[in-house]
Amino acid sequence: MSMEKSCGAVIYRKLNGDLEFLAVKSKVNGHWGFPKGHVEEGETEKETAKREVLEETGLNITLVEGFRTKIEYSLAEDIRKEVIFFIGKTSDQCVKIQEEEIGEYRWLNYSEMLDLLTFDSNKSVLKEAQEYFIV
Repeated sequence: MSMEKSCGAVIYRKLNGDLEFLAVKSKVNGHWGFPKGHVEEGETEKETAKREVLEETGLNITLVEGFRTKIEYSLAEDIRKEVIFFIGKTSDQCVKIQEEEIGEYRWLNYSEMLDLLTFDSNKSVLKEAQEYFIV
């Protein structure tokens, strides 16, 4: 069985004192989730997450120290996928989506984001991130 590895980030911003999270919709499959992508040779997980977020959204992010979570799932019968997520903060207001991969994006509060995310695994990542902010 082969293993693929990607990294990404739960991106947030504070607007008028409220937390907003960024959701992106995959152009390939229509699923709502977080920006993420494959680790390139020689990259650290954090470097991959920051690069992929920049490529997919045009946003420069600062990773929040101390948060790292992992999900795993099957892509095919003989392929497992591991995705590492960090929390990324941005003050950029202008999202520039990568039109080849991202169909649309939305800034949402926690409950709206939870409702929109396609997969339970991503909902769990969002819940972990939210708990990280509360503590």
